[in-house]
Amino acid sequence: MPAERAEPEVETFVLGSFDAHGTTRAPYRGRSIEVEHGIPGETVRAEVVGGKRPRGRIVEILDPSPERVFPPCPYFREWQCGGCQWQMLAYPAQLAVKRTALDIAMRGAQLDVTVSAIHALPEPWRYRSTAGIALGRSAGFRRAASLAIVPLHDCPISHPAIGRLMAVLNEAIGAGTIPDYRGRVRVDVRVIEGDRLQTAILETDENPQPLDPLTALLSDLDDIASVAVTAPSGIRAVKGDLLAPTLVGDRPVWLAAPSFFQTNLLLLPEMITCLQEAAAPLAGTRVADVYGGVGVLGLFLAAEADEVVEIEADALAVRAGERTAQEWGLSNVRFVTGRAEEALEGGFDVVMVDPPRSGLTPPVIDTLVRERPPTLLYVSCLPQSLARDLVPLAAAGYRVETLEMFDFYPQTYHIESLAVLRAE
Repeated sequence: MPAERAEPEVETFVLGSFDAHGTTRAPYRGRSIEVEHGIPGETVRAEVVGGKRPRGRIVEILDPSPERVFPPCPYFREWQCGGCQWQMLAYPAQLAVKRTALDIAMRGAQLDVTVSAIHALPEPWRYRSTAGIALGRSAGFRRAASLAIVPLHDCPISHPAIGRLMAVLNEAIGAGTIPDYRGRVRVDVRVIEGDRLQTAILETDENPQPLDPLTALLSDLDDIASVAVTAPSGIRAVKGDLLAPTLVGDRPVWLAAPSFFQTNLLLLPEMITCLQEAAAPLAGTRVADVYGGVGVLGLFLAAEADEVVEIEADALAVRAGERTAQEWGLSNVRFVTGRAEEALEGGFDVVMVDPPRSGLTPPVIDTLVRERPPTLLYVSCLPQSLARDLVPLAAAGYRVETLEMFDFYPQTYHIESLAVLRAE
């Protein structure tokens, strides 16, 4: 007979601070473990799960925080989906925690910089316009700390059209219309004009099943404007065009489903306005937009600048950006696909950088220090890498004029910020 499974151990914890991933921690047998869905200062009873990497799951809240609220998403409440960390935390408290985390990162780097403004949504739900839907025995997002797929039929932080598509995919899997792709196929979706969806199927070499049933299903849906397939061999269109416009503010910006783009279109115009104000006056200036993607940040500065150079390695993103520049009637925008540190040479008045979470590479920092553009606008998605990069820039004579926080990702610990630097 198989051995009986031991009951999970239940302990009482007084919860400590949030860690770098937005989870409270508490002492347990000489080590610090994560206690999910907790708020600092709470006293809770939690079962300890996870074997070699134990973590706590709350079963009873003995002393709740005054900032605790009821999480609306059943997948969050049932410890399934790993997309959100803070649905149980009141939105004003989320903003305060993020502001403190950004300030702490600056102090940790010995920078005399604090957050000067917070830009937030009036309603912190339904803001996501993009999603990556994993396909296996179900369709949805990955379970927290696991590769397992949670079968979702809606997501309260995503546009309703994304939830409707997940419901259709789960129904099709259940009916056998599409096979079990065993997690080796993902559908990237983006909401475009008219609340329709742009989709790209991402396939790996290990996918054991044909894609034809999936492409046929997506192609037949009225809500789907385009279907593309991205494989190791390249990308091909199955339905519609690879590029489609979405509105940023009141301007159409062309996008490709596989290319990176900001998911929060509600707050993006506010950041663009801040960039325009920080870069002004633009008459007679040369502007560089590094890690530019489809060029949206630089394109919004191009009407007043003499020249905007977009530096981006993704060829499809460049194609989309060139389409937007053409549609807007801009002749002073040039896309460059070479190394950022080489493309930055030649003298720019304003440089915008929007790097990945890892931040700027040392060669890019060295080039910025050597070229010394008068205005440097740094858009960051990780406080720690931003603080690290600001240290050599400050040592080279840059002054951080403002540091503003943009809450692009409510219900999560992720922080977006804009640092405005001036060469002294």
